[in-house]
Amino acid sequence: MKFKNIIMVAVAALALFAVAGTSSAQITSDINVYGASAQFIVWRDNAAAFMASQGCTDIASAQLYVGGAPDGRNAITRGTCGGTVRYFRTSAKASYDGILAIQGNTTNPFRVTECTSPFQRRMIDEATCNWATGQCSATRCMNVTVGASDVPVQCFTQESHGNLRGPLGGSWTDRNFKTNPISWTGAEPCKPMAVPFAFFVNKSVTKLGNTITNITKDNAELIFSGQIQDWSDMVDSDGTSYDAKPIAVCMRHAGSGTQAAIDGYLESPMITVQDSASTYKYYFNDGSTDMMRCVNGSGSWSGAGAIGYADADQILTSYPNTTQIALNGVVASAGAIAGGNYNFYSLQHLYGITDGSPLCAFAKNPANIANPLWVAKCKMVYERARPCDAFPLQWTGVACP
Repeated sequence: MKFKNIIMVAVAALALFAVAGTSSAQITSDINVYGASAQFIVWRDNAAAFMASQGCTDIASAQLYVGGAPDGRNAITRGTCGGTVRYFRTSAKASYDGILAIQGNTTNPFRVTECTSPFQRRMIDEATCNWATGQCSATRCMNVTVGASDVPVQCFTQESHGNLRGPLGGSWTDRNFKTNPISWTGAEPCKPMAVPFAFFVNKSVTKLGNTITNITKDNAELIFSGQIQDWSDMVDSDGTSYDAKPIAVCMRHAGSGTQAAIDGYLESPMITVQDSASTYKYYFNDGSTDMMRCVNGSGSWSGAGAIGYADADQILTSYPNTTQIALNGVVASAGAIAGGNYNFYSLQHLYGITDGSPLCAFAKNPANIANPLWVAKCKMVYERARPCDAFPLQWTGVACP
């Protein structure tokens, strides 16, 4: 049976960029994409191509560096557009706060309050960038123009209680979107692409001495609902158990579109409270970067026995102790997603920009996105019949122009 799940991704945005002309359109204002950490890589890697498509020239890109390395959360692209320098910034936090920033929300207790204006969040300060080296050193408060989310607002029904950065510590964080729901009353959003997710494990997770390469949906349910605490408790259809090692469950905090996506896919009660005792290790993380550090190990945390999930386009050279594994025997790929054989993904929404906007039109075109795992929505054959549930599925057909 073929499976296809699309979580309707909600992204709120102010249309603060316009174009003039057609074939040589020019960006007339900065673009500041903020929110879903699962979308950070695709925006970082395609910002330059988008600006070039709008007739901009002298294009250069950079990232925020912390401690001599990219922070994995902030990037910027510069271009001369219509005789004026414009910037395309992208900053990752979690899906829910991109929506709150677009709304200028002042009431939700989980909103980020780092800037005076509720419409602003901290993004790269272009004045601190060395464009020759591609390194920037600081951020400043900027108006969010695109609020990126991996699910629609009605799918934020999760709760979590744990350290901000899981095993790496940080303040204790409580988020409960059952009691503090997010709503949207704006225009119908742009929905250009499917967001691909995958499971990742620390290489210490083995079976018969070899790092595992696959997990089934049923076994994932056992792990992420806390029903088993050691890898040896898990047995595949071959009757052979995994090698003994305590399981370290790496999860995202509530408000993450990735967390909502796995919640909808597994259809099983999820762990809600962190427990980092010696026997049971359940950790919540506040972004894809910290999630991957939880799986890989970082600092004093070894990552032993860890499993987690994130956007499938993670670059594992930054996480040498981590490997991506297949799901139900299928490796995440654009072909598997488009063909209905891989069901762990969501549908990106860009609220505030419509089908006619330049960025939406660019992202919807399958020829434009230089990422082998992301799929244009128009190529999807199946969608979820309900936006927050993996099943049942409904036939949509292919409708690429």
